[in-house]
Amino acid sequence: MSLTSLINQYIEQSFSEDYKPTLGANIIRKDVHVDTINANVRLIMWDLAGQEKYNVIRSMYFQGCVGALLVYDVTRFTTFESINSKWLKDFKKYVKKEGTYIVIGNKIDLKDERVVSTE
Repeated sequence: MSLTSLINQYIEQSFSEDYKPTLGANIIRKDVHVDTINANVRLIMWDLAGQEKYNVIRSMYFQGCVGALLVYDVTRFTTFESINSKWLKDFKKYVKKEGTYIVIGNKIDLKDERVVSTE
C-alpha cells in the first residue's frame, strides 16, 4: 500500500490493487468535523511523486505546508532511507519551524518481507 492508497482508503474507503505512481502531485481535499474542538477542518493533502525526476519541482509543493505524513514501505529499505535523505530534509528546508510531521511505516502486515526493523 502506497501513500496514494492510504489517502484513497481514508477519503473513499476503497482500496485498488492497480498501483499507478503519482505523476507530479495529486491534490485531495476533505472536510472533517473534529469533535474535540467542535470545529470543521479542511484537509488539503498533496500526494507528491517520489521519483527523482520530480526533485526540482518538489519544493514548490511545500509552500503553505503546515504538516506532513512521511510514508515508507517496511519491505523496501531504500524508501526508509529516503525519509531522512530526501523528504525530511525538504520538509525542514521549505516548511516553517512550527510544521509537524509524522513518519509512517506501511505494509506492516507483510512480516516475512519486512527489512526495516521496528527499532
